[in-house]
Amino acid sequence: MKIINYLPVSNIFLNIPLKDKNAVLQFITDKFYANGISYDPEDLYKGFIAREKIMSTGVGNGICFPHCASSKLKSAGIILVSLSEKINFNAIDNLPVDIVFAITVPKKQKNLHLQILAGLSRLCKNQKFIDSIRETKVPDLLLQKIKKIETSLPFH
Repeated sequence: MKIINYLPVSNIFLNIPLKDKNAVLQFITDKFYANGISYDPEDLYKGFIAREKIMSTGVGNGICFPHCASSKLKSAGIILVSLSEKINFNAIDNLPVDIVFAITVPKKQKNLHLQILAGLSRLCKNQKFIDSIRETKVPDLLLQKIKKIETSLPFH
């Protein structure tokens, strides 16, 4: 599973000032809509909110994976956001978040949803990957680094 297949440069947003979890969820919803992945932003936003009510998608180490499935999507997609300031996301380690990987997948593609989550989880265990996100200021350059890291890892 190559994450880069679902992460075009137009879905990478770096050093974005967002004040809280709701602002993050609204931002990613707006970008999925603006970039042509979702055709119903209200449905998508409600999906992200519903998922967060089940359990926070803050996985630790300053990373969160807000995700949901929707029947109102044109395709699966990933949006990467690095935040200019860390925010509370109710993460499992109680630490604030500065890296957001938002995932949305058509409802009928549950296996793809799990594959994307697993692929991102593996990548996020690689400190070079995380450091690249936190240090890189240009989306094109970051995408090149992600491609290089992803192709060098086993199981990708």
